[in-house]
Amino acid sequence: MGYDCNKATDTIGSCRLGRPIITAWAVGGNDFIYPPGIAFPIGGRSDEQYVVMEMHYNNPSLTSGVRDSSGFLITYTSIAPTYEAGVLTLGHAVSPLMIIPPRDPSFTVYGTCDSTCTTAAIPSTGINIFANLLHTHLVGRAVTLRHLRMNSSCGGLQELPPVDQNLQYDFNFQQTNLLTSPVNVMPGDILQVACTYSTTGVNNVTVGGLSTYDEMCVSFPVYYPRIELGACLSYYDTTNYIPFASSNLAPADYQTLGTLLETELQGPNLYSGIKSIFGTLAWTQQQQSDFQAAGPNGGFYGYCSARNGSYLQQGNPAIAVKCAYSAPDTCQALAARGARNDPAMGGFLLTIFAIIMNFF
Repeated sequence: MGYDCNKATDTIGSCRLGRPIITAWAVGGNDFIYPPGIAFPIGGRSDEQYVVMEMHYNNPSLTSGVRDSSGFLITYTSIAPTYEAGVLTLGHAVSPLMIIPPRDPSFTVYGTCDSTCTTAAIPSTGINIFANLLHTHLVGRAVTLRHLRMNSSCGGLQELPPVDQNLQYDFNFQQTNLLTSPVNVMPGDILQVACTYSTTGVNNVTVGGLSTYDEMCVSFPVYYPRIELGACLSYYDTTNYIPFASSNLAPADYQTLGTLLETELQGPNLYSGIKSIFGTLAWTQQQQSDFQAAGPNGGFYGYCSARNGSYLQQGNPAIAVKCAYSAPDTCQALAARGARNDPAMGGFLLTIFAIIMNFF
């Protein structure tokens, strides 16, 4: 039986919010095959007894009579694996409170799974992420799943190598990729999804939502051993935007925004209200820059949800990285190899050069 996900019954709604994902597919994705010895458990007395398949359709012209036969083909075995896998939902909560200015060539949104959540949910031996799906919509250009850990020698938060990263993100090519090697995440670590957008051809604010023309900033890491955590999301504290709003909005719009945030934070008018109010701005480069700083430089609310539907929500201060990660300079390493007259490297470079010359 089908339901509108935005108008689902209490029963269906409780199955969606915070519950663990079995699998996910996005545009351009291919099959996903678990590595040997790892599988996702389905059924059993201690597991969920119902499954909801959620489909997102894009039919802006409201064409009637369209039929769809999409679905999943899942291979099932009764042989117990060595490790039971789980899938997490990380990133920014899907909400109109995720606001991206128009005509901005590079605007970044952060969604954080904070240390309070990982301390409560992850065992002392940690979990091992071995695959991941990064996901935004049409204006997404780069996505990174960051890994942060307290380090006393660093004097604070240290940024470790990214769990996953795509600096040339394309909405039409999304795939759950196996990582080169599993990444161990320990209790107290922070997992943060950073999404960079380009709205150079967009004339109104883009907000968070399920529509293809709205935006998302999420990551779906696949890991073992399975834990009770289902989703770990966040959204910026709305008070972060008060100084910007008071300085840039007309008095009437500023007052309307205050009322909207007090009475419609989870209501049906939040989406249209945010689009209308922030759509009145000229969005100069200075306003874009100020708005970029307002979000991540303030606090945020974390949402930590367990498989059984219970959740923990708490306010957090802004994330301050003390020791940033510096990626190895691949070009410098290749140049060093070439300087040593490496025959293999020289052959590689000559081959590429010959191909380029032949192309032109």
